[in-house]
Amino acid sequence: KARAQAPEKYGDEIKISWEEHLNHFHPFMWSWMAYLLGLILLVAPLFGPLSWTNKPAMALMLIGFLLHLYGMTLRVYLAGRPPVSNMYETVVWVSWGSVLFGFILHRWQKNPLLLGCASGIAIFCLILTDLAPTVLDASIHPLEPVLRSTFWLTTHVLIITISYAAFFLAFALGDVLMAFYLKDEKKFAATIQAGTLAIYRAIQIGVVLLAGGIILGGIWADYSWGRFWGWDPKEVWALIALLTYLIVLHEIG
Repeated sequence: KARAQAPEKYGDEIKISWEEHLNHFHPFMWSWMAYLLGLILLVAPLFGPLSWTNKPAMALMLIGFLLHLYGMTLRVYLAGRPPVSNMYETVVWVSWGSVLFGFILHRWQKNPLLLGCASGIAIFCLILTDLAPTVLDASIHPLEPVLRSTFWLTTHVLIITISYAAFFLAFALGDVLMAFYLKDEKKFAATIQAGTLAIYRAIQIGVVLLAGGIILGGIWADYSWGRFWGWDPKEVWALIALLTYLIVLHEIG
């Protein structure tokens, strides 16, 4: 009776049930488990004649990716905004983007290192979100006033943060290739060469996204504060990061 008289004072029962499902099912936990099993099967052939593990590894990584996406989709539905308003959501989003770029580049290059590194990133990030709840708060909170433009949050913030995913993938690939190089440069020459190309492509993707995000950020600043560029520390360091990656691309290319 009270709900019928003042329905606006009560929460949406459908959303409440979905939030309960999100908290009890915990898709990100199942996601990193699937990624981990897939990674184990992916590297298994390095220790013996186990060529049959390739397809199950791909299937498990795809399952992990879809669970990862499912968890983010639920948060978007519950919050009514893109999933990048705090550090927790950014870590989840960036790790998903790394796997996405891993799949895209793997389809083009057929390099298992891409999926191995991408899944490693996702495993690390999703476990971190579980182990550091005081730093990475999973609660869904209202947005700060400056972020309450869903359009700019969707364009500028999503594009900037997804560029981190491409750079993170390049970073992970570089670490693995460094290990191969130190172990036996000549023996793993082909692997190092293929991995270097993968790094180059990942950085290319990151640079395009970062540049687009910076430009959109300037448009947002002009819309919000009446100036496109103010040389504040965030803007300056975003520009420095972009120029640095452009130098790296130039040197590799």
